Amino acid sequence: MGTAPPTLVVGLGNPGPEYRDTRHNIGATLLRALGDHLRIVNWRARFKGAFAEAERDGRHLCLLFPETYMNLSGESVARAVAKLEVPLERVIVCHDEVDLPFGVVKVKVGGGTSGHRGLRSLVQHLGSADFVRLRLGIGRPPVDMIEHVLGCFDPAEQDAIPEILQKSTTIMDAILNNGPTYAMNAFNGPRG
Repeated sequence: MGTAPPTLVVGLGNPGPEYRDTRHNIGATLLRALGDHLRIVNWRARFKGAFAEAERDGRHLCLLFPETYMNLSGESVARAVAKLEVPLERVIVCHDEVDLPFGVVKVKVGGGTSGHRGLRSLVQHLGSADFVRLRLGIGRPPVDMIEHVLGCFDPAEQDAIPEILQKSTTIMDAILNNGPTYAMNAFNGPRG
């Protein structure tokens, strides 16, 4: 599908209906929204996950939701990166971020994992942290961290999710069309 290397967009989360609407799965929720936005319907089981691909504007675009649990996400992503020969700068990982307030979305390249087990697994399996991240703020909890990330959004937050997904899709379009540096400059203002 084209001569340029593919771009791989990964949505992190946990498999199963009991996790689908949790804070920890907002990366996976965005991946589904992005698939709908791009009219991608050919999802299939591949790389220990749900995988889809399409040609868009001469670009080979691949979407992957690892169906391992969050802390094993790197197994799935590393398989896809190796088989599809995706350079790390073309790997875009969508994930929940407790270090950003709810609703703030920011782009980052590389960096630490801040205790995020999915990111930690990716860094371990890829041997590098130099991939692009689309960080979806879920806020730092007043209660137990695990309870917070595995809990569902409260009603007011749920009402805001469609707008956050729309904003995130716009930012993803900017990353895909103009690169992560452009997207960081355009969207990483103080309010995200």
